[in-house]
Amino acid sequence: YERYKTHARETLQARLQEELDMLKRIRLTTRHSVQIISALKNESDSESSEQISMVELDDTRELGKAGDPEISLDDIVFNPVGPHTFYSKRKKEKDRELKKIKRERLKNVISQMHPDDKQKIVL
Repeated sequence: YERYKTHARETLQARLQEELDMLKRIRLTTRHSVQIISALKNESDSESSEQISMVELDDTRELGKAGDPEISLDDIVFNPVGPHTFYSKRKKEKDRELKKIKRERLKNVISQMHPDDKQKIVL
């Protein structure tokens, strides 16, 4: 399983690097949100597939210009849980912030509730 996981990861990283190189050649403005989705069939199970889902770019500059930040494999996080997904660290941070905000809102709502109603909530 570990050997398969390593192989799958290397294959996905190679594909991802190809797609990123292509994006740089096209010189997309990074104002656009770019999503690259690739599927890799699992050799042992033809129904399940691996997927790369990224890249959110929110900079106004163009890729490939000298001095501009480029997307590299270092910006991508390998998520070992469930269907393996690659996504940008920036998106992961945004998701974390959203969860914090939702948790705070929930706490505020619960704190304003009547004590009898609070008993009914299972957290």
